[in-house]
Amino acid sequence: PVMWEVFDQRYGARYYHFAYRDALFLVLDTEDSSAAGQWALHEIRDEALAAVKQDGWGVFMETAYGQSAERRFGRVGEGQADYFLDVLAEYPDVRHTFVVLHKPVWEREGEAQFARLEQALSGRPYTVFYGHEHSYLHQRRNGRDYIRLGTTGGVQNPAKDLAIDHVTLVTVSGKAVDIANLRMSGIFGKDGRIPLNGEELCFDVRACGPP
Repeated sequence: PVMWEVFDQRYGARYYHFAYRDALFLVLDTEDSSAAGQWALHEIRDEALAAVKQDGWGVFMETAYGQSAERRFGRVGEGQADYFLDVLAEYPDVRHTFVVLHKPVWEREGEAQFARLEQALSGRPYTVFYGHEHSYLHQRRNGRDYIRLGTTGGVQNPAKDLAIDHVTLVTVSGKAVDIANLRMSGIFGKDGRIPLNGEELCFDVRACGPP
C-alpha cells in the first residue's frame, strides 16, 4: 500500500539487519500482511478505537480488532523470512544473534515463517526481544531467552504485572550475554538518595495509581 511506500521513503526498510562487533541484529516487521489485509485491519482498528472513545478500554477486547490474530500476534511473510534466512547464511559464526520484533508472532496458531527462522537459529546462541503487551516477561523457548519488554514509555495497565518503564542493559562479553533491567525510579548516588527529589517520583502505575 501507499503508506508502506511513504514509510520506506521516509525511514527506510521495514525489516533489516546489521552486524556490530561480531554480533548480528535482525529487526523484523510483524505487520507483514498483504495490502488488502493491512487495509482491512486498519478499518476494524478504527472501529475499535471509536468504541473505546465512547465506552472506555473495557470494551476493547470485545471488538473484532481486539480479538483478531493480527492484533495479538502479527505476521511475518514468506519474503521477509527468505531475507533473514539469507542473512543467517551470510553470518554463520557471529558471537550472538539478537532478534528484535514487536509482536510474539510465534504464538500464532499454524505460524510457519518465523518457525523457519527459529529452525535456522537453532544451531547458534540468540536472544529475542519483543513488546506489544506493555508488561515485562521473561520466558525460555527453544533453550533461549525470549524477553518481552515493559511499557518503555507507553500506556501502563495497572492490572498487569511489571507494566513498568525501564531501560534494558545488554552486555556481550566473549560469547556470554548479560541482561539487566534498570527501573526508571532512579539510580541512587553515593549518599544513598536519588538526586533531584527522585524519591517523590513514581513510574509504576500499579504501585502509585494513575496520575
